[in-house]
Amino acid sequence: MGRTWPLWAIGLPLGASLIRAIGHIGTKYGLLEVDSPSFAVLVGNTVSLVTSLIPIVSATPLFTLLMTLLYFGRETITWRTIATIILIVPGVIVVALSGGR
Repeated sequence: MGRTWPLWAIGLPLGASLIRAIGHIGTKYGLLEVDSPSFAVLVGNTVSLVTSLIPIVSATPLFTLLMTLLYFGRETITWRTIATIILIVPGVIVVALSGGR
């Protein structure tokens, strides 16, 4: 079975992970340089809020799949798709019910 996707597509997830890693390094460096407890609390609360939103945003592929099925009808649902949905949906529900705590 041959590759059906372009080779440059491998750069997308690698680039995204690189950007995210650089962001974490920058945040760590910034927190080492600024020794203000108030600022650390502000950053901690902001990161907590963002962390609670990430799983909800991660459900975007599920909505994309549903829209593709509704509008185009060409998507095939495999066991991997079902397994992914089974993993994503309960995670989103748990995060939504916990309120980011």
